[in-house]
Amino acid sequence: MGMLRLVIIAVLWNQVWRIQDLYPTLGTIRFPLIMTAASLLLFIASKSALQTVRRRAWHPVMKVSGVLLLLMCLSIPTSLYPGLSFNFLLTDHLQTLLLLVLVVASVRTLKDLERFAIAQLIGGAVFAFYALRIDIGDQGRLGDLPYYDANDLAMMLVGTLPLALYFVRRGMPPLVRAFAVLVSGLYLMTLLKTGSRGGFLGLIAVGLFVLLTFKALSTRVRIGSVVAGFLVLNIFGSDFFWKQMGTLLHPQDDYNWSGNEQGRMEVWKRGMGYMWARPISGVGVRAFGVAEGTISPLASRQNLGIGVRWEAAHNSFVQIGAELGVPGLLAFIWLLVAAFLSLRPAARRRTDSDPEQRKCAAMAQALRACLIGYAVSGFFLSQAYAAFLYATLGLIVALVYISRRGPGRVPRRRRARLSTPQLRPLASA
Repeated sequence: MGMLRLVIIAVLWNQVWRIQDLYPTLGTIRFPLIMTAASLLLFIASKSALQTVRRRAWHPVMKVSGVLLLLMCLSIPTSLYPGLSFNFLLTDHLQTLLLLVLVVASVRTLKDLERFAIAQLIGGAVFAFYALRIDIGDQGRLGDLPYYDANDLAMMLVGTLPLALYFVRRGMPPLVRAFAVLVSGLYLMTLLKTGSRGGFLGLIAVGLFVLLTFKALSTRVRIGSVVAGFLVLNIFGSDFFWKQMGTLLHPQDDYNWSGNEQGRMEVWKRGMGYMWARPISGVGVRAFGVAEGTISPLASRQNLGIGVRWEAAHNSFVQIGAELGVPGLLAFIWLLVAAFLSLRPAARRRTDSDPEQRKCAAMAQALRACLIGYAVSGFFLSQAYAAFLYATLGLIVALVYISRRGPGRVPRRRRARLSTPQLRPLASA
């Protein structure tokens, strides 16, 4: 594996799985900054990487990501807190966007893509193993995690789990298949400790998607995988976990239902109100909490000495709509839809006689399931700008271009040369 890809994997672990927060020594020696700088320098120095990203920059995901970046920039002057918005864009989102570009530029073959998928599984396994060693909090769930909270972790594990299914397919090396099975079990055990209802709904959505559409696995294996996952949850799930999941059947009795000012439903309503009040530019990127404390219907209570919580949006779609306005919400929805639809040609090539194309089909189906997991779980979280999402999008863009190289396909330049008659001078008599 080239040095650029190795460094980008380190950046992936830094930005997505936050290994520097799990092991503070890495933060002390500025490991994330060093790896980011090294990846950028290697990328600029690599002529092939620059050419690759130029060719792939026209993918809808890349273009819509650029549109979202432009909308973020335009939201800063009218933001409720311009300094906060500018700082988030400069120190956070630009690095996330760089990760997208680096993944797109460095993945040139299916083998590269598989290595990045394994890197994602390893990163999730490291975080899950760390989380399993943490004691359950007073609320019966993980509550003392670094950087991410329990719900965020559940979303990321659910969104990464489909990649493990790619590696349990027949034909994979036994050690790789065993690794994928162990990682799947580790993810499910950690998901139980998170007690996340959004993560549980995401897991159900992924399970149904796999059961109905993941044709890269036989029907027997698909059913067996879903049943095995259910058995793990049923056997190891605590009474608290199932009590939490049981509230999904009676949403009107939950604190998040309408009527509770701090519940998700009321926060979502206020968030949509911010979007309609500022339909063009929103309240500013990353300024949803500021809106809660300054322009929400509850903010006036502060004049009476009554404290008001500066809530997060608890919904990726509400978050981006409130912060970037209607154009931002539409662009975000189109980003997810474009990514999902762009995988359709590759996902349907499962009957192709070329083994490479069958692998591409399997990976496309796995990445589609990853998007499903993110979209469902992220519906209950403020993760519209998540590094996890952009890393997944990078893998999707790369796969789309890799899968277009069918068996026996001749590169465009070579095809042009072959189609041009070659005239040779006649030998003199």
